[in-house]
Amino acid sequence: MDKHNPDLKVQFRYCLNGNLFNRPRSLSQLESAPDLEFADDAVLITPSRQAGDVALHAFADVATSFGLSVNFSNTKCTNCSVSADSISLPLSVHGHQVESVSAFNYLGSLLSSSGRCSAEVDRRLACAARAFGALQCIFRDKNLSIKTKRLVFSACVLSTLLYGGECWPILRRDEDRLDVFYHQCLRAVLGVSRQAQKDQHLSNADLRERWGDVTKVSDLLRARRLQWLGHVARMPDGRLPKKLLFAWLPQTRPAHGPRLRWKDRIVDNLKQLGVTDWYEKAQDRVEWRKISRMLSRPT
Repeated sequence: MDKHNPDLKVQFRYCLNGNLFNRPRSLSQLESAPDLEFADDAVLITPSRQAGDVALHAFADVATSFGLSVNFSNTKCTNCSVSADSISLPLSVHGHQVESVSAFNYLGSLLSSSGRCSAEVDRRLACAARAFGALQCIFRDKNLSIKTKRLVFSACVLSTLLYGGECWPILRRDEDRLDVFYHQCLRAVLGVSRQAQKDQHLSNADLRERWGDVTKVSDLLRARRLQWLGHVARMPDGRLPKKLLFAWLPQTRPAHGPRLRWKDRIVDNLKQLGVTDWYEKAQDRVEWRKISRMLSRPT
């Protein structure tokens, strides 16, 4: 396989001009998406099933030449195109079947072929619920202060809940689900039942004030999203994440309500803060952190 063959790679254009949606073709550069490798994990990105078959055969052959082998039982393929007509067709490599799936777990996150993150939010909620349940001996201990419980919750439960969340193209309804889980946890730790909350006319804001942290999870997630935007913007121009931040595919977006993108949520957050020259401001890490934290302040 010729690794420089454009037919075997997904090609994208990018322009590092600080504009997330402007597509000046004359100033843009064309590049092929590389294979992603981390430790003993690898992701092969190809524009078609046929190209994926060729790439996977070549990858297995190269691994064999180094005395390595591919664990085909843990190898999955997925179709991320708009028309997922080949999603049920497995790949066959040297007599091994590679299962075709609609979602797969990569580096701790569930990646969906649809590009949505609702399944990952479900998974994060389940993981956080297990972590919260395992720490009941701490959260029910009356000898521990609320501050101590809050620190344990933040380190063990909240970090589990929001793992990778700064990269989610999350919908409003999924943000609401995160807030609902968060307030359920607060009621359990503070010993306030739903009925008691209703009888005492306590709002969720009142619960958060008792907890000592008035920030909602959805607001914290928005702040983290902007912090990640600034981190990528400060990367050297040759870094792949920065190129992809300002990249677009040659194909046009589908009509009739195309799916929400991560960049769409970013634009909403920037408009909410009234920030226009975000790229210049993001180069100052301290200043950008202050701007990002404005989203986590109570309104």
